[in-house]
Amino acid sequence: MLEEKTFHGIIFWSPAGDCFVVRDVNEFTKLILLCMFKHSNFASFVCQLNKYDFHKIKNGDDNQFGEQV
Repeated sequence: MLEEKTFHGIIFWSPAGDCFVVRDVNEFTKLILLCMFKHSNFASFVCQLNKYDFHKIKNGDDNQFGEQV
């Protein structure tokens, strides 16, 4: 999903390439989660990522990006 150019406005790699950014959680859940997973629950998606040692990053400038995971 991160390599899919269609979704680049919604989810993309950070400029440093060390995390990915979910710019629009609502669009992400409607378009991407339902398409690629069996649910549309963002919190469940984050819990699954946590199991693989991903962690949410709180950005000081929240307007620059959306949710960072």
